[in-house]
Amino acid sequence: MNHLSMEQLARLKTRLVDELRGLEADTSGREPPPAGEDPGDWQDAAAEHAGRTQASKLLRRAQDRMVVVQAALMRFDVGRYGICEDTDEEISFARLNLDPAVRLTVEAQEDIEHQDAQRRADAEEETAY
Repeated sequence: MNHLSMEQLARLKTRLVDELRGLEADTSGREPPPAGEDPGDWQDAAAEHAGRTQASKLLRRAQDRMVVVQAALMRFDVGRYGICEDTDEEISFARLNLDPAVRLTVEAQEDIEHQDAQRRADAEEETAY
């Protein structure tokens, strides 16, 4: 965290806290809508099902983001904010400013994505034979 100024840290932490509050407000007491008693015809039933599915996806995405933001705030508490979880290198302010909850440097993220792509290619190659 020494590579970030107190002003930068304060700004990033404020953004994380504000985002968490917004996510908590968005998800508080919200559950996917239950299935209706009498959906009418099959088109109504399909539309209702699609709506429930979309609402569930949005709720899940917000809940997942809450976990990521909470983890970033915990890194503040333990003095590890702005440090790559993979390489222990400093994450630039520019990168953190784009997403204050980011956990990896650009290079570490690219390495992970490259490894994932290689595993997928290897798996596809194995299934091709």
